Amino acid sequence: ALAAQRKDYTLAASLFQRSVAMRPSLEGYYKLGMALYGKGDLETALSQFNRVLEATPEYDAARRMTVTILLAQRRVAEARQEAQKLVERNPSDAAAHFMLASAQMAAGDRAGAERSFEAGLALQPAHVPALLQLSRLKQADGRPDEALEDLKAAVVAAPDDLAVRNALFAYHLGRGDTGKGVQVVLEGLRGTPQDAILYTMLVPVYVNMGDEAKALDAVAQAHRADPDFPDAYLAGLRLHAGAGRAEQALAESEAYLARKPDAPGFLLASGALLDLLGRTAEADARFDKALAANDPRVSFAVAERAVASGQDEKARSVLEEALRQHDQTTLRDALAIQLARMGKPDDALALYTAIETQRPREALLGRYRLLTHLDRHQEAADTARELGRRESASPLPVLLEAAAFERMGQRAQGVALLEAAHRKSGDPELLLAMGGMLERNGDEARAETCYRDALKARPDHVPTLLAYAGLDMRRKEYAKATALYEKAVSIAPDDVVALNNLAMAYLEKASRDATPQKALRLALQAYTRAPDNPAVLDTLGVCMMANGRADDAARAFGRAVVAVPGNPSLRYRHAEALFKAGRKDMAAEELRAALQTPDFPEAAKARDLLRKTGN
Repeated sequence: ALAAQRKDYTLAASLFQRSVAMRPSLEGYYKLGMALYGKGDLETALSQFNRVLEATPEYDAARRMTVTILLAQRRVAEARQEAQKLVERNPSDAAAHFMLASAQMAAGDRAGAERSFEAGLALQPAHVPALLQLSRLKQADGRPDEALEDLKAAVVAAPDDLAVRNALFAYHLGRGDTGKGVQVVLEGLRGTPQDAILYTMLVPVYVNMGDEAKALDAVAQAHRADPDFPDAYLAGLRLHAGAGRAEQALAESEAYLARKPDAPGFLLASGALLDLLGRTAEADARFDKALAANDPRVSFAVAERAVASGQDEKARSVLEEALRQHDQTTLRDALAIQLARMGKPDDALALYTAIETQRPREALLGRYRLLTHLDRHQEAADTARELGRRESASPLPVLLEAAAFERMGQRAQGVALLEAAHRKSGDPELLLAMGGMLERNGDEARAETCYRDALKARPDHVPTLLAYAGLDMRRKEYAKATALYEKAVSIAPDDVVALNNLAMAYLEKASRDATPQKALRLALQAYTRAPDNPAVLDTLGVCMMANGRADDAARAFGRAVVAVPGNPSLRYRHAEALFKAGRKDMAAEELRAALQTPDFPEAAKARDLLRKTGN
């Protein structure tokens, strides 16, 4: 028990195993199951809980763990059955109803899950996780007013729970009601260090509103509430960097380093800003100091900087030292790519040969990735086939081999391989891959058949819904795409890609039930979940433009351009927003930058708009 308390689950499991061997008991088997669960050995843990339940079916704690493990293993039907037994035994236990609701959600039975959540809340009205889940269900079903009431009840039940307050804040922003969202945050202020989190939440909102003074004040208030809260300094750094004020951005980073001199993330940020300002020697010192943290993320950043400045040997030595300290796949892959870049492919391949005996799967996957990078696609296909001999039940080797054939220009052979594997196993993942390959080959009819068949096998599989919807968007079948995106959002209401793409589908459809206003609300929901994602900012800008908000659109596009400066189409949209907002000189500057890439889809429009600016 002491070992389990300090989370040494391997030792705890070993000791509990010896205990039950000497004196079997239900409590011993239960504790053994818990230790195995903590260790991550789900199947063996499940066998211990089942042993308990066979002897004592009313041992509810064991049944709850059984449901938890079955859900983790995606054995949804079994989990639902076990959760139903809990409810039948304990109809007055709110937790049993909530567990059944989780199983029903996993099974796609949203109506049943709602009934179970409501039954549990009737017994325990202030159960915050259930209120949040129920609110998401109602939002997905198009019942925003009811969803709002559940969120308000959650805030009343837990006024100082920041996750709850953030959910209500995101709801209002997603509905386009920024003022109410800000008010929710401000009402959570308590004059404690936790206020720093709330003020930092407001920074991107004020930036998007175009009120930089309020954004800067929120950063300052966050610093006062908790001078050691790193996210506030990051918010200030991003705010200044997004406005092109590198010196002020550096000042934010340096201010945090004055408090925490060894913070690796801020050392890297300061180093990058110093590079931008041409202060290379100071940047070198920051990066070298960051390396002392022995953090793999720092090693990646320092190696990338070394490569960018032509210091290949330094990049290699940094990655080699990091790999010695941290035996991680990502580090091994980065070092392999660096060796290949230096013209040493055999040394790169040797990195995987060295671990092949102990970790054959990792070695084969790494070799496949490296051979793909080297354009040695036939060898990559052979490696995937070797993996298939070891993992005959997994679809992954076939997926990898088919991808190698496609890269060799043998797409038909790749499709045939996926088709044969699907006939044998019936795995819908193979259908999804085959659909994508057929679509890239221009065979949209067969691609659609693959997506449709994959959805028959897994109706609620979000990646397939998104792929099918993407095909419909490219075919300008916007009503069909919209329906698929709406289903994806109903299943995964926090999925940024689904929200973002549904916003664009609504703009294209632009009918009574899919208005530019609804598109903007969805784009704002995606933005609250991924405020720095350039694709999300791009969509937000397009939706702002469709709603006649050129100033707001220019700010969104501007932040996207900072993240992806080499995208001429994005720069054109930024220029268009600036032009409509009356800032012709800035628009002309963006258009000239875009037209340095002479051939892009909007190039003719960009040249025409540049003439209109008078520049």
